[in-house]
Amino acid sequence: MRTGARRVSPVACDMHDHLMWVFDDDADFARAAVAFLADGVARGERLVYGAARPVPVLTAELDGLGG
Repeated sequence: MRTGARRVSPVACDMHDHLMWVFDDDADFARAAVAFLADGVARGERLVYGAARPVPVLTAELDGLGG
């Protein structure tokens, strides 16, 4: 894990990086999460996505990731 630093984007993280990201609403969370997860997809990583919202909503948020 790298030493702490302020980030302006949740993307381009290294494999062992940990982030804390503050969101104003569910839409902000979804945009950042999908961008973060897309990086993982590009690296061939296995992903888990969970949030306190109905499964159909979560599934719709991830439509752009493919599969």
